[in-house]
Amino acid sequence: MRILGLFISLFLTLAAYAQGPVVSVDLQVGDESTGKKMAGATAEVYQNGQPFKTFTSASNGKFPLFDLPVGSVYTIYIKKPGYVTKVAQIDGNYKYPDDLQPINPVAMSTEIFPTVEGIDFRFWKQHQ
Repeated sequence: MRILGLFISLFLTLAAYAQGPVVSVDLQVGDESTGKKMAGATAEVYQNGQPFKTFTSASNGKFPLFDLPVGSVYTIYIKKPGYVTKVAQIDGNYKYPDDLQPINPVAMSTEIFPTVEGIDFRFWKQHQ
């Protein structure tokens, strides 16, 4: 059984090197008005303006770890009904990608705030 575990570990390590370097994102979201972690928020990830992946936060506000291949610009929309969407951008373009480690961790934590009746938040989207 140990040999099988070693083989699987070796295979996964080699697979990481074969794919090229990635940015590994550890994302967490909370409610700005209460300070509590937020379950059920969505992170929509776009690669160079095209839909790439979508994730949902758990009860502790954490999204599953996800990898972004180096060489693209990623936009992440963090949203939940009744809240104002926040936007983050990760530039995965590197001058010397061959010098990167196979996995390059990025930790992100943010809070989103509830919409307010009577206030138009479209102006907010123009500045993100």
